[in-house]
Amino acid sequence: MSDPEHQINGERDMHQRIGQRHGSPPGSPPGTEAGISPSYWWWLFGTVWTLLGTQILSFGLSWAASANGGVAAGMVLTALTLPRVLFSLHGGVAADRSGPWKTMIRTDAFMFCVSAAAAVLVFSLGTPLWLLLSTAVLLGTADAFYRPASGSFPRFLTPGTSLLRATAARQALIQLTAAAGPAAGGFVVAWLTLAGSAAGAAVGYLFMFLVLLSLRRAATGNAGDAAPEAAGPGTDGAPGPGGMPRVPAPRRSVLVEAADGLRLAWSLPQVRAVLGLLAAVSGLVLPLTTLLVPLLARSRGWDAAAAGTVSGGYAAGMAVVVLVIVARGRRAFAWFPPVAGLVLCGGAMVAMAFIPGVVLCGGLSVVAGLGTGIFSAKAAPLLLLAVPESYLGRVQSVALLAQMVPLLAANNLLGWLSDVIGPAPVIAGCGAATALIAACFLGRPALRGLGRHN
Repeated sequence: MSDPEHQINGERDMHQRIGQRHGSPPGSPPGTEAGISPSYWWWLFGTVWTLLGTQILSFGLSWAASANGGVAAGMVLTALTLPRVLFSLHGGVAADRSGPWKTMIRTDAFMFCVSAAAAVLVFSLGTPLWLLLSTAVLLGTADAFYRPASGSFPRFLTPGTSLLRATAARQALIQLTAAAGPAAGGFVVAWLTLAGSAAGAAVGYLFMFLVLLSLRRAATGNAGDAAPEAAGPGTDGAPGPGGMPRVPAPRRSVLVEAADGLRLAWSLPQVRAVLGLLAAVSGLVLPLTTLLVPLLARSRGWDAAAAGTVSGGYAAGMAVVVLVIVARGRRAFAWFPPVAGLVLCGGAMVAMAFIPGVVLCGGLSVVAGLGTGIFSAKAAPLLLLAVPESYLGRVQSVALLAQMVPLLAANNLLGWLSDVIGPAPVIAGCGAATALIAACFLGRPALRGLGRHN
């Protein structure tokens, strides 16, 4: 059995050699930032299209379920989220075994069939609860396999020196798609009903399937260059399916390989610290715009437009950060410690709890988004560059798990606390906890210089 720590020792130097070999344009001095390839932008366009289809279908399922009451709507939302928690580690193993390209193209083909079948069944049978729950479970399960592969895929299309810009662009577009998804879903469902939203999602999955087919050479070629050096103990040094390095033979059980991914993530101090902060952000900050701001708006007598303005300020702050990084690359915010961004975010949240005006709250929400964006954009490349290629999918699945589990618990706990003590104290408490946790990480040696050398 291969020990992940043994692979780390052999592959860390490999990463540096690959970065020297592929990270800079030919003839440029070491450390020169390379451009992002057209293949990456083409893949990112397809990713956004697919995510929008998923958002529309998810909204359509929850909207149709709400006709049966709040309990039914909650069951559908749980059916969407719970499989992501249960199967994310399995998805990471699948991405490492087969390669991210194969995992994504298989998942897109599967979801095309599911959404097309859902469109036909809804058109024929209506919206019985069993159909909504079945579709939600399949959608959530497919997403658990798709996200780790999608998260690791930029490594194979983008040189290491431009990975910060590439991941920032991906993050910005994903956030914008997530923000626009419910509105687009409402329009599509109102115009074409749930059957139409399922058909639209099917078109998105089919489009992404074709995009991935067109990128097969680019995806497997980049990975294949690195594969011989990336192979660890017990491998033959040849690229595996989808251009990924082969995993140690004989192949072990999914649970054993998933446990290897967890041990590897825990053994790397930088990765361990970033995952801990991601979990804190997911549980304390992410519910701000989706749960706490709407509750705060109702408690203060604001209308829906005011609540949307405050929530939108957070997204706008994050968008500003990622757009600056896309434009300036590694030079962007180099003077600002990324972890300090979470301290800034926490302080802004505390202030929001005590500021009654909509305009000032919206401005503080922008500040919170700026702080979170600086940390997230600078931390994301580390989860790709500090990890051996044969463990990329599993570490991405651990990152997904670190975000989904706290969010799943926080939405229920913070909602209950808001009913008991009010949303303003809950926001203040979440902000103070975020700032305190981030301040404790500021002096950690593992996070010094985070984002400067990615």
